[in-house]
Amino acid sequence: MAISVNIKRTFLVILLLFFASGTGLLAIGLKFSAQRDSRRNAVVSDADITSLIAGGGVILGTAFIGLWGHLDPVRRKTSLLVFCCLVIGIILASIILGGSVWFTTLTMHDDFATRWRTIWSPSLRKAFQEARGDKFCCGWTGPEDSPSISDTCFANSTLGGCQDYVFSYADSYLRNIYSLIFGLVVFYVIGFLTGVVVIQARNQEARFERLAQKCYGTYPLHDAMVMSKMPGRYQH
Repeated sequence: MAISVNIKRTFLVILLLFFASGTGLLAIGLKFSAQRDSRRNAVVSDADITSLIAGGGVILGTAFIGLWGHLDPVRRKTSLLVFCCLVIGIILASIILGGSVWFTTLTMHDDFATRWRTIWSPSLRKAFQEARGDKFCCGWTGPEDSPSISDTCFANSTLGGCQDYVFSYADSYLRNIYSLIFGLVVFYVIGFLTGVVVIQARNQEARFERLAQKCYGTYPLHDAMVMSKMPGRYQH
């Protein structure tokens, strides 16, 4: 029997969503990479940005391979198998990335203090110090702790430190990121299962075509199905 229309349509929808997620991750990674002094880049590491860009590219490539197999599943089983294998890799990589982002929320109190004092540029520290409108802060724990000197932040300033605001901002941002990643993992698992269903349906159709060729010669599948229902010499 032929692969059902519903299976083909479902797989096509999954592939389109793969295209969308890959494009989205690639765009986000490139945007983060171009905005080095943005506050969000303080909580998203260069390795995370590289992973987003690479992951988006791999997902797009996987979607193209899946689409190639979808166009002729009976004769392009290899493409479908490669698609499923790549999706497994994407799932594992996403779990690792999501776990890494989640782990950052557990260690950020020590990590961000070190980053503020030794890594983050003055412009990035200033962005945090002035991020809340008229609720300014100065330095990490106070004006004496690695401040970015400005009109509102100077040596004798009475402003408090920025550590609580940085922790609050980072926790909220990282929580959204790893929730999104783990949500995508669920979608990728559904994509993998859909690919497996397509392969199984493809195997059944290929088996029927081989049987039709053996019994009826080289007739197309549709003609073979018609002949199998006809009385007389075509009936076996």
